[in-house]
Amino acid sequence: MYQTLKKINARPSPFEKYTAEALWTDPHTSSQVLSYYLNAGIDLSSRKHAFIDFKYDDVKVVLDKYTIIEADRTREVYNWLQHFDTETLQSEFRVAGFDREALFGDVAGSPFSPEGQAFVIVARKPQAS
Repeated sequence: MYQTLKKINARPSPFEKYTAEALWTDPHTSSQVLSYYLNAGIDLSSRKHAFIDFKYDDVKVVLDKYTIIEADRTREVYNWLQHFDTETLQSEFRVAGFDREALFGDVAGSPFSPEGQAFVIVARKPQAS
């Protein structure tokens, strides 16, 4: 049991494994994941920082890792989440040939605030003349 727990809690290198697709390819697992994510009464649905396993601040990456233990199998799910600041993401868009049209504080179009938890950039690729 100790070895199993040690393996579950091992810290991988950033992007070493990616298995998040396993959350959505099995019908039973995907329905269970959705039921937890959509249930506002469960802390997991709000993605509180206490539930995020590993942070890699130097590369702005968070690993959202799950170990799913079932009667006939145990699965590990690695879901890597890359975090950007507005300047870095706008630079990525420019390099890809996009122009920024708008910057919002959330997907509902609230005003952007540098102190906010999230942001949305609306970008468009210029039409060829």
